[in-house]
Amino acid sequence: QHELDAKFNMTKLLQKHLAILAISGAGKSYATTVLIEELVNRGLKDGRIAIIVIDNHGEYESLKNDAAFKDKITIIDAREVKVGCKHMTGKAFAALLPHMTSVQIRELNRIIYATRKKEGAFDLTDLIESVKVDLYF
Repeated sequence: QHELDAKFNMTKLLQKHLAILAISGAGKSYATTVLIEELVNRGLKDGRIAIIVIDNHGEYESLKNDAAFKDKITIIDAREVKVGCKHMTGKAFAALLPHMTSVQIRELNRIIYATRKKEGAFDLTDLIESVKVDLYF
């Protein structure tokens, strides 16, 4: 094991894409936490960026309990996130579900159109309910 100091040009580091890759137990979560802390603590003159972390393992929950970050971060429960489907089509769903038949695509288009007309904005849960209602009536 080595202890090496590292300095990064944050502007160059975050211009495009960033991946932190290593074997299990190598410190990816720790490195990410340190990176988030540094970015959150940047001064206005250094430039601040929005950070969105999708934390499906709860590895970064400690940040919300840290008094230094309490007023600087917002935790959003994934169960409250909805993905809108208003502009999706049967064909778009078929690209994600390649085994859909042309009849299924046509029927899904009809249901999407009816749901859009009735509800305006809707999410995937609403669309699933519309499909269920259509199946049973």
